Amino acid sequence: MAGSGATVSQGYDYALTATKSDTVNIDGTTDTTVRALGGGLACAVRPKITQALHVGGAGVVAAVFPDDSIVNITAIAGQMLPIQIKRVNSTNTTATVMTGYFDRAQFFQ
Repeated sequence: MAGSGATVSQGYDYALTATKSDTVNIDGTTDTTVRALGGGLACAVRPKITQALHVGGAGVVAAVFPDDSIVNITAIAGQMLPIQIKRVNSTNTTATVMTGYFDRAQFFQ
């Protein structure tokens, strides 16, 4: 499809449903998620960042970038957006059936 951006054939090897939420990231973490390291120590868990977002149903995507900036992007049905985001906010998002595509290596660091 001309002008639709990235394609799945570009090597994404992991996908998650991008459920819209103002607090929960696509990978299920929040900005306050911590992981126990043992010995009473813990560290913050960084959210996984998409390599692209597929939009099944046309509308606005309130994309939240790693620096917490939010950009409202108008997408057509079936469009692949080559954006690196951590979350799709529920507020202002009208697009539906979204899937985040990732580099699997992020999940095993």
